[in-house]
Amino acid sequence: MGYRGSAAEAPTQDEVAVLLNRELGKSVTARSVSPDEAVATGMFKGWVRTQEWINEVGYRADIDALKRWGIPLTPFTDWVKRHAADIVIEG
Repeated sequence: MGYRGSAAEAPTQDEVAVLLNRELGKSVTARSVSPDEAVATGMFKGWVRTQEWINEVGYRADIDALKRWGIPLTPFTDWVKRHAADIVIEG
């Protein structure tokens, strides 16, 4: 299994939705819900807590440092293009 690289940027949910609309030609919107609403839709409570933690604390990656260290980074657009056949959007 080859190295796939890290993300080259940290897009917001809205930016991800716009990019997916453009690259996949499908209607995607970013929507925020409360933790209780997420669990009520069937999301695993542990996953919901993980998302709460990321929202509160943040998932910190020093992208500039990764670039300086020569670690290969993948722009999100490139990742979406590479995996477009595997991305399922229902609705």
